Amino acid sequence: MHITVRVPDLETIKAQQDEVARKVTQKIYDVLSEHFLRFQRAATDDKSVPEEIVRAARDEVARENPQLPASTQWILTADLLNSLNWPTLAEYALQNAERVSPAAVHAPNVQFLSALVSARSGEKRIFLMASTPVADPLALKEWNAEQPLTNRASGKLGFDVALSMQKIPPLKAFGYSLTGDLEVANGNTDAARRAYTAAAAIMPSPVLTMRIAATN
Repeated sequence: MHITVRVPDLETIKAQQDEVARKVTQKIYDVLSEHFLRFQRAATDDKSVPEEIVRAARDEVARENPQLPASTQWILTADLLNSLNWPTLAEYALQNAERVSPAAVHAPNVQFLSALVSARSGEKRIFLMASTPVADPLALKEWNAEQPLTNRASGKLGFDVALSMQKIPPLKAFGYSLTGDLEVANGNTDAARRAYTAAAAIMPSPVLTMRIAATN
């Protein structure tokens, strides 16, 4: 099941999702490269570094879609980050959407996305004022989004981002998780399992538990 946010030109945006994902990932890589030494000095529990990554992702989404409301840009960013298997980063984006427009997060499609992100990250409450519903088990089972960085055009960039993240304490888990997805796409299940296990040792989550089980 795909997330549908009813905004102008969304179908066009969705049709270009892989290209948008590549551009967002390139933006993230540029930010990682520019601030690498500063990020490396950050503590594992420093939330400011992942927040900077989420802002970089949103900046690129906004650059690609300047006509959209800010809250919708944040929601699309959350959807994209979730598809990259980074539900914790998607949480930051959803929280920013609530700050920009508290009413927007009550929309059924955003509530579904928040339920999905919550189920995958293990975080029961995402919003400050709005509720975070519990995902319907059947809907959660049926939901599927292909990792957009596993195509041939984005694979190398994906590995570059993953390796950079692995060297930055607050981003290590995200780097290992991405590595796992890329190794699965390449048919390297043993390497994928090791990567997912390394990510789960730092930041346990239901989605990583499922990824590890799928590689056994």
